[in-house]
Formats: sequence, structure tokens, C-alpha cells
Amino acid sequence: MIGGNNPRKNAIFVINQIVEIEKLGLKLVIINHNDVVFNSLPKSGYPSIIYITYLDTASYYSLIKYAKALLYPSLYEGFGIPILKVYFKNTSYMF
Repeated sequence: MIGGNNPRKNAIFVINQIVEIEKLGLKLVIINHNDVVFNSLPKSGYPSIIYITYLDTASYYSLIKYAKALLYPSLYEGFGIPILKVYFKNTSYMF
């Protein structure tokens, strides 16, 4: 997941599904350049949730390229730039 913890981004929905994500043998990586917006989310007790506060451009695109999928649980968006980024890296995405 990429982005902030704005209620419309619906990050808490995905985090509440972490048990199901773990059953699939996957990890949840949350990328955001500003850790402050995620202060209300659980940060311990789930080793399969990885918070990344900063990535340089090359690492960012490498992570997208090798991800199993991008989760984009937003309730509404204006455009959705992250979806375009993963599309061009041939990464699956789920709304």
C-alpha cells in the first residue's frame, strides 16, 4: 500500500485483514514518506506488517516491480497515480 492514513484511503481495512494476508504467506508493506500519518495504526504484534517511511526512487520502483500486488483499498480517488506506476511495472493491483 502506498499513501497516507486518510480515512478515504481505507488502510485500516487492509490491516484488519492481516490474518488472511498471513494465511496466503504474504507480507503487507506500507510505504509512506511521512510516518506521522500512520500513528493511529497498529505497529506491533504483526511481524508481517512492514512500515517503510522513506525509499529512494530506485528502491521504490524496485519494490513495486517485485511486489506480488499493490493493494489500493481507497473508498474514492481523484485519479490514482500509484495504479499507473504498478501498471507500467507489470505488477498486479487490487482495488
